[in-house]
Amino acid sequence: MSFPITLKSIKRLFFAEVLSMLSEIFSIIVVCFSIVAFHTDADLENVSGWYALLLIFSMTFILVARIACYVFYLISLRRASAEDENFKVAFYSAVISLFLAIPSSIVTSNKEATSIAELLIILTVLLTEVYVLEGIRSLCVRLGHKEMDRQGAVIYAIITTIFVFQTCLSVFILVLGGTTATIGASWLGLLGSVLSIIESVLFLFYYVKAIRIFSKE
Repeated sequence: MSFPITLKSIKRLFFAEVLSMLSEIFSIIVVCFSIVAFHTDADLENVSGWYALLLIFSMTFILVARIACYVFYLISLRRASAEDENFKVAFYSAVISLFLAIPSSIVTSNKEATSIAELLIILTVLLTEVYVLEGIRSLCVRLGHKEMDRQGAVIYAIITTIFVFQTCLSVFILVLGGTTATIGASWLGLLGSVLSIIESVLFLFYYVKAIRIFSKE
C-alpha cells in the first residue's frame, strides 16, 4: 500500500510551511519596527537608509510568501483529498480562511469587524491544521506506523492550546479599544508570530517523518 499523491502533497506542504515560518520572522521585524515608531512618533517618511529598506523588503516578502503559502496549501490539499477525506475538509477550511483574509487585509477602518474576522481566520486556520494532521495520522496508521498517531495527538494538543491563547488575547484587545488597543495589537502581533513559528517547527518535524514513511512504502 502506498500513497504517492499524499507524498507529493506533503512535500509541497513542507515548502509552504517553511515560507510561512520565514514570513512570521519578517513579521516580527515589522512589528518591532512599528512599536518603536509608535513610541518615537516616527513614520516611514522620516526613516532613511537601510532601516526603511528593511521594512519595505520585509512587508513585500510577507505578502508574497503568504500568497505562495495559500497557493501551495490549496493545490496540495485538493490533490491529497483523493486519498483521504480529512484533506478535503482541510481544503475547504483553507478556502474559507482565504476569503476571510482578503477583506480583512483591505478593510481596516472598522476595528471591531477586523478583529472578528481575525478571530474567524484563527479558527479556520486551526481547522485546516487539525484536518491536515488527521489526514496524515490516518494514512500512517493504515501503514502500521502508530507512533505517528501519538505524535500527531501531541501536536494537536499544542496547537489547540495556542489557538485558545491567541483567541483570548484577540478578545482582550478588542475589549480594550482606543490607543491601548493599538499598542496591545502590536504586542499581540509579535506574540502571534512567535506562536506561529512554534507551530511551523512542529509541523515541519511531523512532515519530515511523514515523508520518510511514505517514501519507504
